[in-house]
Amino acid sequence: MNKIEMSYNGLKVTIFLTPGYETKHVFLCCKFGSKDVILPNGEQIPYGTAHFLEHKLLMNIDGTDGFDTLNSYGVEANAYTTVNRTVYFFSGLKIEQPLIFLLQKYFSPCFTEEDIKKEKKIIANEIKMVNDNPYEKIFQKMRKIFYSNKPIGYPIAGDLKELRKTTLKDLYDAYNSFYTNDNSHLIIVGDIDIKRINSILKQYIPKRNNKIIFNEKRTYEEKQEKKVFLQGKLTKDFYVFTIRINKNNLSQSEIFSLNGYIDQIFNSYSSLYEKLISEKIINSSYTINTFYDNEVFGYSIASETNDARLSLKKLKKFIKNKISPDSELEELYLKRTKASIINLEGNPEKYAEEYINEWAKGNDLEKIIEEIFKQNSVDYDLAYDLLKNSTISVGILKKLK
Repeated sequence: MNKIEMSYNGLKVTIFLTPGYETKHVFLCCKFGSKDVILPNGEQIPYGTAHFLEHKLLMNIDGTDGFDTLNSYGVEANAYTTVNRTVYFFSGLKIEQPLIFLLQKYFSPCFTEEDIKKEKKIIANEIKMVNDNPYEKIFQKMRKIFYSNKPIGYPIAGDLKELRKTTLKDLYDAYNSFYTNDNSHLIIVGDIDIKRINSILKQYIPKRNNKIIFNEKRTYEEKQEKKVFLQGKLTKDFYVFTIRINKNNLSQSEIFSLNGYIDQIFNSYSSLYEKLISEKIINSSYTINTFYDNEVFGYSIASETNDARLSLKKLKKFIKNKISPDSELEELYLKRTKASIINLEGNPEKYAEEYINEWAKGNDLEKIIEEIFKQNSVDYDLAYDLLKNSTISVGILKKLK
């Protein structure tokens, strides 16, 4: 896989050449996500605006869905919004015509009052479905606690109140502020004709005035532990707890050591897991998610349980007490981590997606990989020092009796 980097009128373009691969992949990313609710002029837009824009950006003038148009060209197309980015992507054997269509829509969208009214009903149904799901509900509440009620902790689609007040002006203000050339990144993966692609990019990437994006300074100084209790239609109790590391801008070595420490505690081969399973305190393996947003880092860990309070008591005691490293588990973690990178590098589509994910965070995936391969052991002392000063918050989802 050979990487070529270019710039067209300020838009970063990265091409990963993969000779012999028939399928080609295109990702067009805007560094605009659900956390970005402050415009460069200081005005606030409704929560969920990035997600709303994702739904409407490719809409055709006649009201038909632009994704249907993309699919009619023989590609599989979709889009998604996260806390820090919006990504439009497609895969297929022939990408030139869909690429032209995507660039045209990305740089010349058309929003109407009628379209907005229709889309509000669709998004409202999405929000209601999430609100009716007890698992989603408790994860959302825990996320708000983790991020101290900052914009990054709010649902990607917003809520019904914010949705109702979203206007046509909000969409255009957000688009003009964030969908700039210098805030976007196009990645193309495949065995492509470089000359032909260059010709398309020169023709369809317009010159646009770049704007300075206002980046809200986020601080997370609140260290008070919180608890959330909910009830839902469940067969077993469910609990989730978050661990927020109270240090900004962690190095790759710190992240690597923290991940190794968490791996030893919570994976299904750990002594704690075996103990809790044998004592019938938990009923399932842990679901572990990482929160990672440049200025804050931490984990969300969840499982079904027969006794949420007892389980949490044991977990908090275990994580606050320095564990004794298991050399076999450490070696397994090192091998698994490096093997996952080798697998990633062998999958051009996944590599490109992870590349753009790190770009949206302001990171360089290649440097991260280089740092990880330098690691030959886990610094458990370093991880413990970070964890002992962390903030742990708890959510318990009780089954209805």
